[in-house]
Amino acid sequence: MHILTIQTFGSMGPTRCTPLPWPIQDASEILPLRWPPGVAVLEWGSEAAVASFEAYKTAFRERPGFPAWSQAEWLERLTGDPDFMHGASLCALLDGEPAGFVVCSRGWIDQVGVVPAHRRLGLATALTAEASARLGGLGFDVVRLHVNVNNAGALATWQRLGFRDCGRRGRFERVVPTGDADTR
Repeated sequence: MHILTIQTFGSMGPTRCTPLPWPIQDASEILPLRWPPGVAVLEWGSEAAVASFEAYKTAFRERPGFPAWSQAEWLERLTGDPDFMHGASLCALLDGEPAGFVVCSRGWIDQVGVVPAHRRLGLATALTAEASARLGGLGFDVVRLHVNVNNAGALATWQRLGFRDCGRRGRFERVVPTGDADTR
């Protein structure tokens, strides 16, 4: 039995702390994988990395707290992690253009993103199902996923896949003063 969990993030504001629901589901009950017509799936490599970054920018740039990292910064944050899983990370092209991506680390689906023009086609579902199956095939009995609580579309997708809340976690940030202020 493989277990899938979703860890949700609350407000991405710099000084807020929000509790986070944490759903869980038996991966054997995940929906059957169906790729939308016209989709080509790229295994992780340089072409998938570049296309995934383009999909990432387009998918998330309008979200509050978007960090606007360069391609090099984004890739280093993901693939520079020793737990990065090439074998479970993918990019979906629709008619040859970046449409969505999933990036995974050991037991985690770190990011799933779909370009707004290609949402509601089943790409997030297919990417998540495929990544989950690949992580399960790599021996992970538990697969976890992050999602913001204010991302209603993603939460609906995970609920449709059978996830349920099973816990909460907080996110904390500290604003560091700038200038000559004493920071002791």
